[in-house]
Amino acid sequence: MPMSWRPDRLLADIGGTNARFALASAADPTPRKTAVLATSAYPDIGSAVRAYLSQVNTELPPRMCAAIAGPVNSETVQMTNNRWSFCRDELRAGLGLENLTVINDFEAMAWGVAGIRADERIRIGGQHPASNDHSRAVIGPGTGFGTALLLSWGSEHRVIATEGGHASLAPANARELAVTEWLMQQDIFCSREAVLSGVGLEWLYRAVSALRGREMRLSAPEIQQRAVANQEHFAREALDLFCSLLGTAAADQALCSGALGGVYIVGGIVPRFIPFLQSSRFRQRFDSQQRAMRDYLRSIPVYIVTADNLGLRGAALRSHPANQGNLRAFR
Repeated sequence: MPMSWRPDRLLADIGGTNARFALASAADPTPRKTAVLATSAYPDIGSAVRAYLSQVNTELPPRMCAAIAGPVNSETVQMTNNRWSFCRDELRAGLGLENLTVINDFEAMAWGVAGIRADERIRIGGQHPASNDHSRAVIGPGTGFGTALLLSWGSEHRVIATEGGHASLAPANARELAVTEWLMQQDIFCSREAVLSGVGLEWLYRAVSALRGREMRLSAPEIQQRAVANQEHFAREALDLFCSLLGTAAADQALCSGALGGVYIVGGIVPRFIPFLQSSRFRQRFDSQQRAMRDYLRSIPVYIVTADNLGLRGAALRSHPANQGNLRAFR
């Protein structure tokens, strides 16, 4: 990096499992000095920030933009899949920041989508839109399930963060109904978050094996690996079910948000099994959600985003000084 480069803000993308940090400057918003810390290793966000700064041997910049997995509409922020919580003013004062911006993690993801290159996405069905002047839905399975809406007019962007990951997920056939009933017997509420996540894949695996007469347990990475390698029937069945349900969730999101610009799937889970997803019933479920809207849905592209550190890149764009005036007006 240039010798004159000086960071003016700290970036954070904090989920249920990992806390990603980087630095950015007004002259160059590209995140630099990126590092990933396990949230379980630190008692709170302040401790993780200090550990990161020590790791990269950098003083704290005057500003920070933190993307948080959970609702951020109050002074006190409690993460959804993480024990961390904090008061905005206390965190700002405790770290010695001049300014602290806290946004939802999928708001950051959507901002990241606004800045990706064509070679950082893989299209599954539909047609590329003629322009970006359409709404785009951003969804993603991870530790939980996130959703956001990206609105664009030329080079200007607005993002609406939502809590759509907690929306209910309904079965579409007898097989899924049986799985849903089994999950309900385990006191699992069948939301997108509960089923279309890392833990959700583990529950699906338990369900399909139990319904075959032998309940089995594996971690989500093990299920993915065995399914992709075609090493185990239960693993393939669970991941195939995951892909089908994801197709339904993606179609629902497209319908609810009028996402003619496409549905963008982000996060760390799906890029691990893209060929499996492509050969699954994902796109079939997306296209055939309901007869009256088949033509509408079939034209909508679905993209798997393969860009690294998308949340940090989005936080850098969201917090860039050039965007602040429009954001204040929008909010």
